[in-house]
Amino acid sequence: MDWEKNESTQIEQFKVWLAARRPPEIKPIEKRGGGSGKKTIKSELKALGAYRLLKKMDWKQALLHSQKFTIFKDEKGIGYPLYQHQSEWLTAKKRAEGIISKLCL
Repeated sequence: MDWEKNESTQIEQFKVWLAARRPPEIKPIEKRGGGSGKKTIKSELKALGAYRLLKKMDWKQALLHSQKFTIFKDEKGIGYPLYQHQSEWLTAKKRAEGIISKLCL
């Protein structure tokens, strides 16, 4: 690194270096919108939890299981499941598979 160059020049050179060395199968994660890092992590952990349940049971059983064992309950004491609808469970499963594949590269 040439420390005599100004920051903007160093940043531009680093961008060029990074682009030349990034493996083509790995795409950078785009951060858009108001999603915070903490919110993203919570969402990913929720998807991974759903994935784990779906490895052992179908989505209806997973819904009931997550509803029964949650600490989050309404005023009547009824638990909130991880996801309400089949499509949400399947989307969470796909998301979790993507997370796992990134970790296993």
